[in-house]
Amino acid sequence: SRVDAVVCSTDKNFLVPVGGSVIIAPKESALVNQAVQNYPGRASAVVVTDILITLLELGKDGWLKLFEEREANFLLLKSGFREIAAVYGERLLETPLNDVSLAITLNQWGEQKLAKEIGSALWKRMVSGTRVVVPRIGCEIQCGIDFEGGFGCHTDQYHSCYLTAAASFGIQKHEITQFLSRLDGILSSLRFQLTELDAHPHKAQNQL
Repeated sequence: SRVDAVVCSTDKNFLVPVGGSVIIAPKESALVNQAVQNYPGRASAVVVTDILITLLELGKDGWLKLFEEREANFLLLKSGFREIAAVYGERLLETPLNDVSLAITLNQWGEQKLAKEIGSALWKRMVSGTRVVVPRIGCEIQCGIDFEGGFGCHTDQYHSCYLTAAASFGIQKHEITQFLSRLDGILSSLRFQLTELDAHPHKAQNQL
C-alpha cells in the first residue's frame, strides 16, 4: 500500500473558519498541480489570509503551546473514552500511530442497528466532529467507487462499529468533559431503552 497524498482541513489544523484545505504530496507527484488546475480563478484567498493572520497572532510560542495543550487533551480524552467504553461493555481501539483521533467500539448498539442514532443524539446535544462508522454487508457505491465495507470505513472488512472523536487544535478541557458527560448520558439512556424493550417488546419507540 502507499499514500499518494494527504488532505488536511485548515479549520482542524490552523484554527481558522471552515472552508479550506492543504494538500500534501511528494515533490515529484502531479496530484497537487492537478488539484490546483481544478480551481483556476475560483478558489478564495480568504483562507490564506485567515491562516496568515492566525499564525502571526499566535507566534512561535503560541503555536508550540497549542501542541502541548493538544497532547494533554489527547490523554484526557483517551482516559475518559476508555472508562466509558468499559462501563458499557465496549473497548477503546488501540491506534498507537494516531495521537489525534480516538475510537471506541459500538458493537452492542450495532447489533441493534442503533449505532448511528448515537451520532444523531450527539449532534442534537451540540456535539460536532464525532463520527459513527457502521460497516456494511455488501458494497456501497459513491462517485463510481465501490466501498466494500461501506463509505467511511478505513478497511473493507472491519470487525466493529465504532465512534470516533479527536483532540484537535484549540479544543479545551471543559469541552472534552462535556462531550464525555453527554456521551455517557446517551449510552445510559439507550441501554435503559434496550432493557425495557427486552422486557416489553411491544414498546419499540426510542426517545433519544
